[in-house]
Amino acid sequence: MIKSNFFRFSAILVFGAVMTMMSSCCDDESFSNSFDPNADQMQTRVIADVPTAVMSSFDDNSMGAALVRRLSNTTTSLHQG
Repeated sequence: MIKSNFFRFSAILVFGAVMTMMSSCCDDESFSNSFDPNADQMQTRVIADVPTAVMSSFDDNSMGAALVRRLSNTTTSLHQG
């Protein structure tokens, strides 16, 4: 009984490893590659109309300030609607 369970467990692990290797070695270029390495990514902006509350100020050179600059609809307070 123990040998049978060990064999099943080993077979499942080997099958999972083989499937992982087969799916990770895909030459298909069917995915959408919209990333341009030559473009300035600091000019990327969030175009979705999602109001965002920014409750604190950030240093001009911080990642938080860079994120806030990319948002198009920001506010400094929360409103109940």
